Amino acid sequence: MQVHCWVVEATFDKNLLEADVDVSGSSELDALEDLTGRSLRVGERRDDGHPRIKNEKWEEGLRLKLKTTDGKHEMLRFLSMADMNGLLLGTRTPVQSITREHAEQFGRALMARTTPLVVSMFDANVDLDNVNSTQGRPEGSLGGDEPSLSFIPRERR
Repeated sequence: MQVHCWVVEATFDKNLLEADVDVSGSSELDALEDLTGRSLRVGERRDDGHPRIKNEKWEEGLRLKLKTTDGKHEMLRFLSMADMNGLLLGTRTPVQSITREHAEQFGRALMARTTPLVVSMFDANVDLDNVNSTQGRPEGSLGGDEPSLSFIPRERR
């Protein structure tokens, strides 16, 4: 399903890529710990009872808050610096990457758009392994043979 959205907020932020999480035991082990008052999983949990998280890897980028054009729904999307390099420079791994200031300017440009963004969404019960994607472009978008945005000259004021 595709929905039309406005970008109502764009902030430079970090997104968790991956982490190692110590898995908690079974419900039987939880019940036994409750009865004895002792932890039987040494080192698995922090003092506050939450699982231990190690080896966190983060990426920087733009956190976008989107609102549907009918105003009924809001959602968050994250564009990593690599995503923005691909959009603005034509490659996810350029020789020289865009800076934080460029990313923030891009976020302000998305918020200033006069036409809404089209966002594809799946319902929660869709099996993503069975979703087929096709290469193509939505009506009215760039055809792929145009220069990337970084090479389009700006109008002089």
